[in-house]
Amino acid sequence: MQSLCVLFPTAVVLVVLPIAKPDCVEEDHCRNAYTGDRKFFRIYWGLTQVPEDINPAALEVHLHHNSINTLPARAFETLTQCTALSLRYNGLHSVEPGAFIGLSELRILRLDHNEISSLVEDVFSPLTSLTVLDLGVNQYHTFSPGVWNGLTSLQSLTLGSPLLITIEPDSLSTLTSLTSLYVSGSALSHLPPGAFNGLKSLTGLILRQNRLTHLRKGNFQGLPTVTGLLLEDNSLHKIDSGAFDDLKALQLLRLEQNYGLTSFSSEALADVPRPIRVTFGDHVWKCPSMCWLKLEQQAGTILLYPDWKPYLQCQNKHNWTLLKCPNNGD
Repeated sequence: MQSLCVLFPTAVVLVVLPIAKPDCVEEDHCRNAYTGDRKFFRIYWGLTQVPEDINPAALEVHLHHNSINTLPARAFETLTQCTALSLRYNGLHSVEPGAFIGLSELRILRLDHNEISSLVEDVFSPLTSLTVLDLGVNQYHTFSPGVWNGLTSLQSLTLGSPLLITIEPDSLSTLTSLTSLYVSGSALSHLPPGAFNGLKSLTGLILRQNRLTHLRKGNFQGLPTVTGLLLEDNSLHKIDSGAFDDLKALQLLRLEQNYGLTSFSSEALADVPRPIRVTFGDHVWKCPSMCWLKLEQQAGTILLYPDWKPYLQCQNKHNWTLLKCPNNGD
């Protein structure tokens, strides 16, 4: 079994050693000892519950790749100085009310790659200093606004579940400090109006690897500060006029790997500020119907990204570089 060895030069970090046999490549980096203000830590597999004797001075606690299925109430109440907690890859399915009591200084919480199917209201309320929360790759299908109570400092949220097919209106509305939202590897198939209400600070919205097929006007309402929208690897085949009207600060739009999408009207981007960078990917397009894009590219108002491939792949032997377009675009 190979151990993971990490150096934190100025932090006191928990050492979890349920298995005694070391397997370190660089022995000097794997000593279970203090060196001045430094402490090295090793991570081993085998825990089935949160240890009761965690050093209260620990600043970072890494319990990932174990078999901790349940977080009971007050599991971490002595860790009042802890700033980062990882419980990734545990088969975790139950987080009891009050599980995070005591973690008032926690900044980063990683609960991804588990089997969490539901979360009770106020479960995160003790985490008033939390800035990063990762709940990706779990088994929930929805969540209520009350789940996020207390997360007044949260800036980055990652969601992901094969059962998550939509984001209910106002379900994220209390996360007013959020700047980055990742919903990837899920089954999102539609976005109701109001799904992103309240996210007044959001700048990055990442919705890649879902099942979105159709973007409609109002899907992105309430997002006046978003500068980057990533929609790669969905199943898009239609984008309506006005679909991006609410994105008044948009600078980057990524649409690659949506192989059913072969054209859309300039009206979809009519109210988006210029210039804007757009990626269209390697699938083929009905280029004559995208003449509006060719004219905007020539004018410098839309920049095809990446820079080394400033053209579309065209159907029916059309060539983007040689495409002749009337001045009216569409």
